[in-house]
Amino acid sequence: MDFLEILDPNGRRRHVRLERPRMLIGREPNCDVCLPHPNVSRRHAQLQQTEQGWLLQDLNSLNHVYVEEQIVEQIVLEPGKLVRIGDFRLCLRTAPTPIEPDEIVRTDDDSSPSWPGLEPGWLEQLQGFQRSLLKIDQSRPLLERLAEEFKRVARPQLVAVCLADRDPNCWEVVLGSTDCQESRLRVARQRIKDDTDVQSWSDVSPSDRDTPYPGSAMSLIFPMKGRSGIIGHVYVDRPKRSPMPLSLQRYLSLYAHHAGIVWENLQITELRLAHKAYEAELRQARQIQVELFPAKFEVDLRINAFGVNLPSVKVSGDYYDLVKVSEDVVGFVIADAMGHGMPAALLMAAVRATVRMGLALRLSWQALFAG
Repeated sequence: MDFLEILDPNGRRRHVRLERPRMLIGREPNCDVCLPHPNVSRRHAQLQQTEQGWLLQDLNSLNHVYVEEQIVEQIVLEPGKLVRIGDFRLCLRTAPTPIEPDEIVRTDDDSSPSWPGLEPGWLEQLQGFQRSLLKIDQSRPLLERLAEEFKRVARPQLVAVCLADRDPNCWEVVLGSTDCQESRLRVARQRIKDDTDVQSWSDVSPSDRDTPYPGSAMSLIFPMKGRSGIIGHVYVDRPKRSPMPLSLQRYLSLYAHHAGIVWENLQITELRLAHKAYEAELRQARQIQVELFPAKFEVDLRINAFGVNLPSVKVSGDYYDLVKVSEDVVGFVIADAMGHGMPAALLMAAVRATVRMGLALRLSWQALFAG
């Protein structure tokens, strides 16, 4: 019987029996040959048994099928000749190559393999996490959701999340507890820098020798990367698997990166909402300011007067007024407060109130402007 030998991105090898005349290859778990990786399409290619042999056909996949780094649409497989799909290498075998026991990728379901160190269904869980973030409209619940997912996947003693633009000694979210927690968080803060890669270190001490975790006690820092750079970090202390496999580190980095993108989107949305609220307040302030100007200019039939205010911004410090002081006296007031915006507009309102009140009390102009 023929076999399809599959070499995954981590160098692990497994075999799939070609028991049916047509077999589907793709990322979906229900494919006959499941290659769980984002670079593999849901239904990437198919194998079909023909008179010439096993025919491999590309199903209009996004990342194509490669033979000797050349794109092919279909090819009859030759035993031992490598074909690349995503980061996987495939070749036809008439008999399975012996595999050492420690080289076998162990999964609960042979039809749905996973990266080494990851449980089956990891891709679906990642997609579910991405969908759950889209339902969150505030920053803190997003960070809490990220920390919960890190705790579920890595099963560490402690998970903490911090933001780059906040207090250096502040952790936004802390889940779990461990010995010397404060000192560990302080050391993690000292190690945080603008690295785009995962940092890890071991801190074995005599008190750590009785830890139930295998190997040395490991701590890791995962950067949260947004479009503009590093926006935060996730600290993982003593995960269950220590040292943590590189595949699991890359997997958790996907969580941190996606959360960073969504967090940035939330910040942009909050800025837009705040800007809209500010614009609404300015429109209200402008309406109030317009009402402070004279509603009519017919204070004396002997005078033909007119005035208009055209500010360069929403509100300004421009001020004019027309007040009948006595039977034969009409007061004209024209002023301009220094500056622009709300401070100048508030000063203008104060000057108007002072002038009107002073004239109502029959103060002289000298006394009025002397304060």
